[in-house]
Amino acid sequence: MLAELQTNTTTNTAETKPDAHLFKDDIPEKTFYSVQIAASKVPLNNMKSFLQSMGVQHIMHEQYDGTYYRYCVGEFETVDQAKSALKLIAELGFPDAFVVLFEDGRRCRQIY
Repeated sequence: MLAELQTNTTTNTAETKPDAHLFKDDIPEKTFYSVQIAASKVPLNNMKSFLQSMGVQHIMHEQYDGTYYRYCVGEFETVDQAKSALKLIAELGFPDAFVVLFEDGRRCRQIY
């Protein structure tokens, strides 16, 4: 699945941020849970359209830490809400997805 998402990728430069406009850039400075569905050393430029074609309508985040592009879906208030979304996302073909915690706009750690 990642191979098909890596088509049409670009190199990461200051001038070329990979389809960041497709994802919510401003990760809110609050505590919430999200489902990480992928991480890649190269940008997955068509991730949002791919997810939307599968019926995923949650807020999506792309975060680049200097090494990996991490793709997360949803901003859930409780871990139970995130776990419910995780189950649905796994059924869509992301069996390795997991729940992560965001605090003050930063991805902190894997929760579940």
